[in-house]
Amino acid sequence: DLSNQYGVSSQEIVESIAGWVQAGYDIEEATQLAEESIALLYTSELDAAEATTTLTKIMKGFGLEVDEARSKLDVANEISNNYASSVGQLTEAMGRVAPIADAMGLSFEEMSSFLVPAIEKFQDGQKVGTAFAKILNNLVSDTSRVQDGLEALGVAQTDSNGQLRDGRDILYDVAEAFQDLEPSQKTFVAQQLAGAEHSAKFLATMNSYDKAGAVYETAINSAGSVTEELQAQLESADKQLDRWNEAWTNLSIVIGDQFKAAATEAVKGGTDIVNALQESVDEGALDPFFDMVNELAEGLAEELSAIAEVLPEAMEGVDWDP
Repeated sequence: DLSNQYGVSSQEIVESIAGWVQAGYDIEEATQLAEESIALLYTSELDAAEATTTLTKIMKGFGLEVDEARSKLDVANEISNNYASSVGQLTEAMGRVAPIADAMGLSFEEMSSFLVPAIEKFQDGQKVGTAFAKILNNLVSDTSRVQDGLEALGVAQTDSNGQLRDGRDILYDVAEAFQDLEPSQKTFVAQQLAGAEHSAKFLATMNSYDKAGAVYETAINSAGSVTEELQAQLESADKQLDRWNEAWTNLSIVIGDQFKAAATEAVKGGTDIVNALQESVDEGALDPFFDMVNELAEGLAEELSAIAEVLPEAMEGVDWDP
């Protein structure tokens, strides 16, 4: 049914369902999530396997319920409609940063607002996601380099009782304080907090922090975005043709299954005949036939031996001139 509805091969859908079952979901949940994977496939540049894997990372990383999957895809799709961040790039980045973002108390929508400015600049969701996973970890670490960077910003990791503050609050304080730095200071502080490898991604977001609020507004007002996108694509000529092709393929599968069931019985009957024949042979029922064959073979052997004996003399008498 899903294959006929979306024009995606039934094999890919089965593999997606199997992936969700392996991730710990029951068959009903897995089927629902496979449909969400199709939605991600339709709205992104990811293939079927990548869509399932990426969505699994997001669901598990943020601890989302099955019914929350569509709303997160709405966010990614609506952001892609308004910013230079494709659905595939954003979800790839989100899959990499999800566990630490969730641990720090950041929602999918909030994390999107930090990722998008960097994705727009670098156009690489994997690298941006990896960078922000490291950056978020750094903000709650006790390394001296990070401590010096936070001190330069006037941001404390602990509260008045000496307890570690929520990572979410630290991140927002860092972003706000960063805006007051001189340009020469920004690069230095970015390297302290993010490390030399990831400082450019951190700077990309901090230098465009005014955009983060707009991205967040887009995210929280994205309901229904994927449904509209799917409907528009399903009505396109290409997808109509895909649905037509898959419908015929699925019909042939159903017919083939029915034929296979009938043919299986016929093959079973044929096998029974072969087994019965073998039993008869073992009991000697065909001995007279084999005796006759052996007698004919012996006679033929004598004839061939006689021919072989006289053949050299016969060959000498052949007149080759004509």
